[in-house]
Amino acid sequence: MTLQKNRFHAALLLFAALCWSPIVVAQDLTSAPALTAQPRSFGHVIGDLLTQRILLQDGGERFEPAALPGADRIGIWFARRAPRVEVDQQGQRWLVLQYQIINAPRALVAVALPELNLASKSGRMLKIAAWPLSIGPLTPGQVFAEGALQAMQPDRAATLMATATMVWRLKASLAALALSLCAWLIWMLWRNQSDAQQLPFARAWRELKGLERRARIEGHGIDDNAAAWIALHRALNATAGSALYSNSSPGLLEQAPQLLPLRAQLDDFYAQSSARFFACAPVARPISLMRLCRALRRIERAS
Repeated sequence: MTLQKNRFHAALLLFAALCWSPIVVAQDLTSAPALTAQPRSFGHVIGDLLTQRILLQDGGERFEPAALPGADRIGIWFARRAPRVEVDQQGQRWLVLQYQIINAPRALVAVALPELNLASKSGRMLKIAAWPLSIGPLTPGQVFAEGALQAMQPDRAATLMATATMVWRLKASLAALALSLCAWLIWMLWRNQSDAQQLPFARAWRELKGLERRARIEGHGIDDNAAAWIALHRALNATAGSALYSNSSPGLLEQAPQLLPLRAQLDDFYAQSSARFFACAPVARPISLMRLCRALRRIERAS
């Protein structure tokens, strides 16, 4: 009876093995390991980007994934970016997965890129095995504290710049500026001196200034000095290009229209000059020769 029972159990086991074997074979036929190009297994720290490439082929035939793994955080160590498919120079298609390390351990640790199963629309599977690698800390937990291996390191010295050329250029620029200012000052002095010698009202102004100093010493005003009137008449004649007589402001303004803003003062000047030299009559409203000459000189310089 025991022998028959053992034979019955053996038969059941043989039948179960025969029934299970096709299923296992079918499972193996629908799943194949993927050919992958893995990243370096060591020397990684936080922030590093790890690239994993999977060949999209199954038994030499093109493999079309039904869906690609999405961008997501993988555990405490990795964040997976959006995948992409690339074609190499031989025309082979690769699925590119990138994982970024998002955490820093306090000591060297061993982790692994996750295992993946890619399914195709036809039901085939590509299996990507987990890939072990190590992640190190950014800084050691303890320093050696010997020699230059201290916890605090000095700042890196700033790179010295060559300043000889810049100093030379600065000096040359300052020298050029100084020469320009000196040349401008010399030109202004020469221009003022030249104007005082050549321009009619500038000569008259210089003459009136001398007469004013002398009149101040003698105790009377310059407006009563005949030489001052004659000096201003001479400047007006030189400006008009001819000798002007009483009430000659219209002829003067035709030759020198820039003096039109002073027409009223010029009419008064000629009227008072005629009364002073020819009628010997007192002047009701005397004018200031210095003020008139200054205004004429200003217009002369501007024109």
